[in-house]
Amino acid sequence: MPPFRPSASASASTSISTPSHTFGPRVRKSKIDNFFVPRTTPGTQPSLESMSWNKEVHDAGRKAICKFWYFCNIPFIAARSPYWQGMIDAVTVCGPGFKAPSDTELSGPLLLEMVEDMKVDLEDHRQSWSQKGCTIMTDGWTDRRNRTLLNFLVSSRGD
Repeated sequence: MPPFRPSASASASTSISTPSHTFGPRVRKSKIDNFFVPRTTPGTQPSLESMSWNKEVHDAGRKAICKFWYFCNIPFIAARSPYWQGMIDAVTVCGPGFKAPSDTELSGPLLLEMVEDMKVDLEDHRQSWSQKGCTIMTDGWTDRRNRTLLNFLVSSRGD
């Protein structure tokens, strides 16, 4: 898929950003301030008219998501993830100025925290297996280089 290219009608405030290291083609970026509703005083609550039903603000938010999505070449089916809308809701609650986690945080402390959360969830499932029973299944295949991949699955009537 070709990289995202802004339309010719992009505002005059856009500029080409050249980071010290890039992970894809150079992309024209607009100033982040264009995506937020102007406020008279930092920290004041925006009016309902300026937020909830402001079509321009919603369109700018959708376009910002699209730029990220297309630049990173994320498969469209990822939007069906049960975690997708929850992520959007959580970031919305954080409000303007929320700093997204860095690649180091994503691959380090946050990953370890998520692994621990999954272990807790798995323990709940294991307890239901001992009460309601379960079936362990396996599936396997070999790739073109004769490497074997085995999938182990557990089926249960529990939660």
